[in-house]
Amino acid sequence: EFLRILAPGGHVALIWNRRDTDDPLQRGYDALMRAYVRDYAELCHHGLGEDDIADFLGTVPYHGACSNEQVVDLASLLGRARSASYFPGEGRPGHRRLVSGLGALFEEHASDGAVVLRYRTEVFAGRLCP
Repeated sequence: EFLRILAPGGHVALIWNRRDTDDPLQRGYDALMRAYVRDYAELCHHGLGEDDIADFLGTVPYHGACSNEQVVDLASLLGRARSASYFPGEGRPGHRRLVSGLGALFEEHASDGAVVLRYRTEVFAGRLCP
């Protein structure tokens, strides 16, 4: 699809936030997802690395990274979690326990009604080789 829409010789940039699992809140968030989301490890992009991106692009990509944080209240944390395609919908196995666990995690780490989600923003860029 990228080859179809790119101009000849065009560049591709892939950008995402990886949870900073050195951070206790993010470690807890990740642990909850692993506990209550079936196939979470296979569905999330955290396992992708430079070799995977090089295979996709057909060449060694530019890779850059920087720290990034987001301050959220409980509703925003739950909204962020629910926006993930792998989050179990209401009535699905794990949903109630996951929501409850996220609420408890929030309370454990909250200060002044908010928590800080720490990320490592990663950028991979290059030209696609057909």
